[in-house]
Amino acid sequence: MKNFKYKHLYILMFVSFGTHASNPNNLENIQIPLDNTSTQKTVVKPVDNSIENLQAFDTSNFVFFNSNSLYGQSNRNINLKDFNVKNSIIEGMYFVQLNINQKRMVDSTVTFAKPKNKDSAILCIDQGLLNHLDLTKGVIKNLPSVNCLNVKDISSSAYYEFDESKLILNIYIPQALRTEHPDGYINPKLFDKGVNSSFISYNYNTNHNNEKNTQYLSLNGGVNLNGWYFRHQGSFDSEDSSLGTYRSNENVLHTDIVPIYSRLSLGQFSTQNYQLESLPIIGAQIASDQTMLPWLQQTYSPVIENVANSNAVVKVYQNGIKIYERTVPAGPFKITDLGSVGNGSLMVEIVENSGEIKTYTMPLQQNLNLIKPDRYNYSAALGRYHFFNKITDEIISQVNYGYGISNNLTLLGGVNASEHYKSLLLGAGISSAIGGMNFKVNSSQANIFSEKYRGDQFNFDYRYSFENKGLSLFFNTLHQSKNYLTVSNTLSKLNFDDLSASEYNNYIFTNNLKDQFSVNIMKSNFVNNTASFNLSYSNNKYWDKQKSAQQYNLSYSNVWKKLSYTLGYSQTDYSLFNTDDKTLYMSFSLPLDWKENRLFINSNIQNSRNDRNINTANMNLSGTLGNQNNFNYGIGLSNTYQNSDAETSLQAYANYMLPKITLGATAYTYDNHQQYSLSARGALVAHQFGLTPVNSLSDTYTIVHVENGKGAKVNNAWGVKLDRFGNAIYPANSAYSENDISINPQDLPIDVVLDSNQVKVIPRKFSSTLATFNAKKTSNILLRISTGKEIKLPIGSRVLNQSGTFVGILGQSNQVILENRNDIFEQPLTVEWGSEMNESCNVPPISSPKTKKDKKNYQFEILSVECH
Repeated sequence: MKNFKYKHLYILMFVSFGTHASNPNNLENIQIPLDNTSTQKTVVKPVDNSIENLQAFDTSNFVFFNSNSLYGQSNRNINLKDFNVKNSIIEGMYFVQLNINQKRMVDSTVTFAKPKNKDSAILCIDQGLLNHLDLTKGVIKNLPSVNCLNVKDISSSAYYEFDESKLILNIYIPQALRTEHPDGYINPKLFDKGVNSSFISYNYNTNHNNEKNTQYLSLNGGVNLNGWYFRHQGSFDSEDSSLGTYRSNENVLHTDIVPIYSRLSLGQFSTQNYQLESLPIIGAQIASDQTMLPWLQQTYSPVIENVANSNAVVKVYQNGIKIYERTVPAGPFKITDLGSVGNGSLMVEIVENSGEIKTYTMPLQQNLNLIKPDRYNYSAALGRYHFFNKITDEIISQVNYGYGISNNLTLLGGVNASEHYKSLLLGAGISSAIGGMNFKVNSSQANIFSEKYRGDQFNFDYRYSFENKGLSLFFNTLHQSKNYLTVSNTLSKLNFDDLSASEYNNYIFTNNLKDQFSVNIMKSNFVNNTASFNLSYSNNKYWDKQKSAQQYNLSYSNVWKKLSYTLGYSQTDYSLFNTDDKTLYMSFSLPLDWKENRLFINSNIQNSRNDRNINTANMNLSGTLGNQNNFNYGIGLSNTYQNSDAETSLQAYANYMLPKITLGATAYTYDNHQQYSLSARGALVAHQFGLTPVNSLSDTYTIVHVENGKGAKVNNAWGVKLDRFGNAIYPANSAYSENDISINPQDLPIDVVLDSNQVKVIPRKFSSTLATFNAKKTSNILLRISTGKEIKLPIGSRVLNQSGTFVGILGQSNQVILENRNDIFEQPLTVEWGSEMNESCNVPPISSPKTKKDKKNYQFEILSVECH
């Protein structure tokens, strides 16, 4: 009996509640606002139709707690109002991980607002959050015209869950109310046009040897202003100690036309197209950008492979414009960072230390042009054709169009038209069980000094990949009639005396082409899944030359234990086909384990059969240093045998990637011949928070700002740290895709705490997005508050400063950690635990401590105060 009494007394003490007289018999519909777990998870979702209003936090049907049930007379003045609603949310803004129908979206700032006469804040769906929901047009049309929607305004079946402890917001919307999209779709309304900024990036290379000195400095600049993006490209180029004359090849203004997934370009640029050759014009272009679409194919750029006999300068031209330059050490080299290129053959120039120049072309044709059914791509341009030294009066228009008929068939077309030239291209892209194919026919008509040229070009591409066998095949064949001319060749004939050296070479290599054939076969992951094989061959035949230009390369690579090796044979026709090199080469690489250093021994042996018959053998030691391999170097010996003569040379290189600049150097010496090169590249960005240098920069980047965040690292961006102003540049973003920008808080000042260390950005191409991280600078001051016997401070009481700003919350033993030093000293503080007059007390003004905090041994400053 005694146990029975205590049991019922316990129940009466902890389940005392009041109910409204208007609903005395509806106890089965009452929802207990507290469960028997301590989770901070707030759930607002339908239970059944009889309690639909509960999903909007209607507290009329909720129980509430009576403080008279608390143990002890002194505790009965505690306000329990905040506990009347299950896990109530304090109104305000929260930076959350947003999930919609269990799919993660962009991390966002959301607002919880407290409606009138309600005890808890509910989710406010504003325009920004509405864009993420991606509702159908019919649903959006019927929504109330208010700035803050309730989730029930969308559907009675919609609800959300907010995990306040983890800052995760899950919103559930019936799928029928959302627009269906393919995987990878991002609402175009979320494409961020970015903030205003400007930048200039530079790439400097100087090469010196006994024959001559060369200087090259390229400058890329840009200004971003309210969704308009200006870009400039130019360079100094000389063969003496001066920088030479500055020439620009691009001055263009871009802006997106998102509703039609296109971009408008105005100024000086090379046209973007899908079938016809890129043309340098001064004018305007509108073109679709498929990177705005989900799961698009990325722009293709070729890999350039060849062999250098010494430390050589490799230059790459397209349509007479230099698009790349790099100094490479002796031996086989591979260029994989060529970047985005247009259509048209590439001309590769290798300048050896001896002054010998070897030049050859690489055919660059698109090999697959499939477009999804009922979709299209296009470009339309109009402008004056310009050469390196001249802007012509020739106004040329160019139109490209492709349309997806089915999953297996795409139709292609294109037109060039000007006073002296007209052409029409028709073609098809086909996907079949036997491979992907392109057929194109291009007819041209040119009028040059009253002489007419009519001709046709026929082009066939083929590609097939045996993915399960690691084998891929690609070949291209092209035939031109004798009187077929391209746009660039026609205008080069009309302006022959104004051609630059590179434009002249481009004309020689592409004019009077008769047949072009190229094939590439690649096999990987065989012989213990470590071997790879590559065979490439190309052949150009010309109407006015008896000799054809042939290049081929055969290579085999594998790994034996720790030894990597490559065997290869290549032939390249150089210098207008008067000479060719046939080279047999072998290379080896062996890693060395020595403490924590990363070292490699590399060896290369090659035999070049030409008019000089050169045999070369070299041995190099290379390695990397630094926690992030930011310093790489190499040094080696090379023996060259030519006829009966032998030469021994010493060569070395080093590259050092610093947070604000990347430096490089090469050196080479034998007998009385010396060579060295120096390089530097980097960029400087101007933005609303100041000037920030960075070691590399792309056209699309993110400005990172953390107030008081000096020294913290930006993840996934080598060497990028927040400077003393809390600024950094994330140098390379993928346009129209989600990009994670995150801060490593390990190196933040000890008194700085981030609300969140990760955000997502979805930038437009060329934009400079802004990623700001909310950081709180805590005071690390702990107040111990004592009171008179008549006052009992409950845990959770709020501490406010003189202006009513929240500065801390009371914990156990009447202790509170204050958030901001600047908001608490020399002013009275208020501790409140309710809304009544007798539910607060005041702390007299506190004098600021005179001692300075030691960042290396930063501990709590404990201050004892009284609250009256």
